[in-house]
Amino acid sequence: MLTANEIEHLVQSFEAGTVPVTDFHHREHLIVALWYAANYEPHEALSRVRAGLLHLLAVNGKPATAYREDVTALWMLRAHEYFRFTNASLSPETMQQWLLHAAQYPAKAVGK
Repeated sequence: MLTANEIEHLVQSFEAGTVPVTDFHHREHLIVALWYAANYEPHEALSRVRAGLLHLLAVNGKPATAYREDVTALWMLRAHEYFRFTNASLSPETMQQWLLHAAQYPAKAVGK
């Protein structure tokens, strides 16, 4: 289970674009998604995650076409719904439960 400090560090690294894209897998996307869902309204959270993902791709020399708005929007919606239906607060335990909940969906749940 991630600690609160590890969650914050991942989000800070994501925002700064310093997390290597090769280390930013589905699990890390989900952690960032839930953090933003917990801290921002849906539209703002999606906007910030979109900008962060595009920035992360750019600083790692990856094309912006690697970004998938449909997948990002779907996972952000799921993260917000998770908070709304569970009435949870952001904690390591909530993050662990979210990761378990999200595991029931395929990682590539849209398109492809």
